[in-house]
Amino acid sequence: MTSEEASRNGPRSWTRRRVIARGAAITAALALPGMLGACASLRPAPPKSRDPGDDVALLDNLIGLHDEAVAAYEFARGGGALAGAELAQANAFEEDHRKHAAALRRFA
Repeated sequence: MTSEEASRNGPRSWTRRRVIARGAAITAALALPGMLGACASLRPAPPKSRDPGDDVALLDNLIGLHDEAVAAYEFARGGGALAGAELAQANAFEEDHRKHAAALRRFA
């Protein structure tokens, strides 16, 4: 539609662009309350329990993860997958995991 035709038809002329734009605006307006409501659910959840047993379970899991990391480094080193600078870095990481696990064991 040319600008001349649009001016002749007045403000009520429905072009494809206007229909799409209006549909998008209506869709956004209808979706906005739902999107704002979802934002409220993004807050961190309050702690579910104050049971000390939950803390112990968490510490046990963390210790287990560190022990698995140590085992993975031992396996990689034993299989000859690491050498040179990579081996030195892996040994440093393994030692860090050992220290972390030992520190966590003092709390568990």
